[in-house]
Amino acid sequence: MTQALELRRHTMARVALGRVGTAQPTAAHLAFQAAHAQARDAVWSEADLAGDITVHSQARNRREYLLRPDLGRKLAEGTVLPAAPGMLVFVVADGLCATGVAAQAPAVIAAARSLLCLPVGPVVVARQARVALGDAIGAAMGAAAVAVLIGERPGLSAQDSLGIYLTWAPRQGRTDAERNCISNVRPGGLSALEAAQKLAWLLAAAQGLGLTGVALKDDMPGASLAMSPAAAGVSGALGATPATDASGALGATPATDASGALGATPAADPSGALGATPATDASGALGATPAADPSGALGATPAADPSGALGATPAADPSGALGATPAADPSGALT
Repeated sequence: MTQALELRRHTMARVALGRVGTAQPTAAHLAFQAAHAQARDAVWSEADLAGDITVHSQARNRREYLLRPDLGRKLAEGTVLPAAPGMLVFVVADGLCATGVAAQAPAVIAAARSLLCLPVGPVVVARQARVALGDAIGAAMGAAAVAVLIGERPGLSAQDSLGIYLTWAPRQGRTDAERNCISNVRPGGLSALEAAQKLAWLLAAAQGLGLTGVALKDDMPGASLAMSPAAAGVSGALGATPATDASGALGATPATDASGALGATPAADPSGALGATPATDASGALGATPAADPSGALGATPAADPSGALGATPAADPSGALGATPAADPSGALT
């Protein structure tokens, strides 16, 4: 139980919920149903999104948007957009969670403006939009790059998450392999500032390479993100001190792996069960010589218990204070 509770401290996932017979506790079951209902509502949600221009996909309503993903990737007929040559265009798309993008997108755009290597064009709000709609918008505006900020598919733990999809030289027909994605932008994940920093780094790299996608590796230095250790993880890859990686696999010194199984010196395993020398097991129960158990309770000879309280002969207590016969105190100073 203690391990289960410790695990729950580190994740929002539904783990270690307990049980009643073969079923979940009532509270856990009701919480699951509530979260599922919230996720379903988020998919159908609508929100007021801030931008300079509003466009629509060819999906005429939410139902058609959900049933016909292809229509969400195409601009409505007759859409006219201003030119933005050489600029980065932000497309704020409702996606599968309009409330999520409404909550996160304004802060991301505000934080990114001063960090980007390209001028920012008009912010386009896209209704009933899929990610690929950004290609059509960017191509129509002649933009150098497009960043689609879209509501991510809601889950049972988060219904307010934003994803950012960066595409260099947008045009219709681009695939997802030609984009870079920054996901999980929300209060419980990546902050708006961290997302903006990541976007700025990717955009600069894309400008240098002339492309985005699988050929653009996210090698952003960890120090560039001012993240807390809790947000960054134990590897230090995003700027945290890699102090809890026992194996060194994530970059820390492998100093806390007692068995050596993860690469550390196996020096703290008293039983030898994990590969260390069994030198500190007093009872011998774990395989060491039982030499330090005075009472014999753990299997050693009870030779060092003067009072007999632990089972040894009470022969070495001169005062009798511990229960022995006071025969070795000639002065009476101890009585």
